[in-house]
Amino acid sequence: MANDLDELIELQVCDGEVARLTAEVAALPAKIAAIEAALAAARAALAAAEKGLKAEEATRRSQESDVKDHQLKIKKYRTHMDTVQNDAQLKALEHEIDFAEKAISALEDAEIESMERTEGFEAAKKNASEDVENQSGILEREKVDAAELKSSNEARLVLLRKERERLRALISEKALADYDRVGKAKKTGLAAAWDQKCSACQMMVRPQRWNDLRNADLDAPIMCETCGRRLYYDVGHGTPAAKDAVALKALDSLA
Repeated sequence: MANDLDELIELQVCDGEVARLTAEVAALPAKIAAIEAALAAARAALAAAEKGLKAEEATRRSQESDVKDHQLKIKKYRTHMDTVQNDAQLKALEHEIDFAEKAISALEDAEIESMERTEGFEAAKKNASEDVENQSGILEREKVDAAELKSSNEARLVLLRKERERLRALISEKALADYDRVGKAKKTGLAAAWDQKCSACQMMVRPQRWNDLRNADLDAPIMCETCGRRLYYDVGHGTPAAKDAVALKALDSLA
């Protein structure tokens, strides 16, 4: 194929692989950070549950102490009832006993509520503990996987960049300049064409240009009049295009 098109197709596939592998490596820190954030949230939930449990334990100890105080008061008041001199004193003691009994009842109700809250905190603690263990395991595995992926990608990137330089050296300055200019704006400088359409922007190619494009002896490049990419005829009508697939296979042989 004339006008460096074969090399340009290989170069675009190479550039695409470089971009993909580079993006994978660049995304690794954010992926690890997200897992670390999930682990931190799980640890915070665990700490909150443990704090809640301690608070409820302290609350119930205070409630139990208050109940004992009221029970002692009731015992004392009942003892005094045996020595009262008049009805006024008796009624006063009965009032104090009634007040203390109601206070004990309220404290017992509050203690039940505290025990219910404790059950909730215990369940939250169990779930948070499991989450911490799970997220810790995920983090360790992801760190190992990330290190392996980074190493693998960086090794392949070294080969791809060498191949990229080799291909660029084979392409004419004009063709390379057009490829770089359009690629910078559109991410790709080439587009396969089939069914009389540009595969990148899906716009139709005029009949004469389409006929020229299918000419194997084409001397001048044909650009898409809509997106500006250089077009090449995809005989295989595939996705990826047949020539892209061939280029990918060639790049795989670099490994």
